[in-house]
Amino acid sequence: MATSQREKFIFKNTLLCLLKALERKRTTVELRNETSVSGTIDAVDFQMNISMTNVVFKAPNNKSERFTDFFVQGFMIRFVHIPDFINIKKAIEGVVYCNDRSRLDTKFQRNKMNVNAKKMERRRKFQEKEDQKLSSLEEN
Repeated sequence: MATSQREKFIFKNTLLCLLKALERKRTTVELRNETSVSGTIDAVDFQMNISMTNVVFKAPNNKSERFTDFFVQGFMIRFVHIPDFINIKKAIEGVVYCNDRSRLDTKFQRNKMNVNAKKMERRRKFQEKEDQKLSSLEEN
C-alpha cells in the first residue's frame, strides 16, 4: 500500500488506481518485448511494478513456462488486460476512496444529523402553527 504522500497522490490521480484494483484478480499483462504474463496480481506499487503468483509466461514463439512468483517492472508493461467482470468505475472509486472512508463516514454522519435536525425544526414549526390555529379557534 502507498505509504508516502507522493505515492498516495500518484495512486489517486492516475489510472494506476485501476491497476491497484486488479490486485487478487487473475489477468494478463503484455510486455514490451512481445511476451505476456498471465496470473494473479498480488501487489502493485506506485511505479507500476507488479508482483504476480501462479504465472504462465508466454514467449513470442508460443512457448510457455510456469512460475509460482513473477515480478514485472513497470517500464516493461505495454498493456494490462482488464477482466470483463470488473466494473471499472466502481473499481477506481474503491481504490481512490478506500483511505478516505473514515472521513467520508464522519461527513455522512454530520450530514445525517443536520438532516434530522432540520426535520425536527420543521415539525416543531408545524406544531406551533397548528397550536396557534387551535388557540385562535378557541378564542372565537
